[in-house]
Amino acid sequence: MAKLGLRSVNISMKNFALRIVLAGAFITSGFFAHTAIAADYPAKITNKVTVTLPTDVTDPNLTNNESNTAAGGVTPVVGQACTAVETDLDTACATDTNTLSVVTPQPTKSFSPTTVDVDDVSTLTITLTNTNNFVATLQSNFVDTFPANLVLATPANASTTCGSATLVAIDGGTSITLNAGATIPANGSCTITADVTSSSTGTYNNVSGTLDTGMGTSGTANASLQVQSATITINDVVLAEGNAGTTNFVFTVSITNGVTTTSNI
Repeated sequence: MAKLGLRSVNISMKNFALRIVLAGAFITSGFFAHTAIAADYPAKITNKVTVTLPTDVTDPNLTNNESNTAAGGVTPVVGQACTAVETDLDTACATDTNTLSVVTPQPTKSFSPTTVDVDDVSTLTITLTNTNNFVATLQSNFVDTFPANLVLATPANASTTCGSATLVAIDGGTSITLNAGATIPANGSCTITADVTSSSTGTYNNVSGTLDTGMGTSGTANASLQVQSATITINDVVLAEGNAGTTNFVFTVSITNGVTTTSNI
């Protein structure tokens, strides 16, 4: 049994809407459906979403991390309020901008040895370094084009330690390409190696293209290879012969290209 004071309610019974004024009466039995009105619900529902940012992602705007209404002239608390002051109860902040703090991966390169004879081989090593806490993925091809007269040796012996990599290095070719999709490990590096050679003397300054990992454009990598021809000089020896018999002559042989000989001359 429910006792009701003086009030007015909406009643729906057997599809008929009745308005009944109850004045201190008692309801002894019966069922009724109460039509919901706005006063039955809270004026405001607070929804809170917590987002865990990935490593190296920072939030530069802490003022909009939690919706704290400013209705009624209440000043939002820093760190708990929307960027825009809420002017009504149905306004909420649902937008945030976060910053990913990254270091652009960079390429470097070297030749070994740095000086070779004509048609001899030097090994080119390109190193791609990623100092971020997450894997870097090439968004476009990384290309290293050689200067004129410098080519890949035959065989080129090309290889790479980069992940998911497709390396294009054709024997006798004039460039190396690491295709998009290759990965550089987090807080690490990977390498591209290939043998190069030249049939012409000179200093070859090899400058690579830039590295595109979607984290800004890298610098280029460069290294120089010296190619020299073998020049052998034998000094003249003048020695007067004395008494009949054997005379010893001493010849001085000089190699001027700086290449270390691998066999006797």
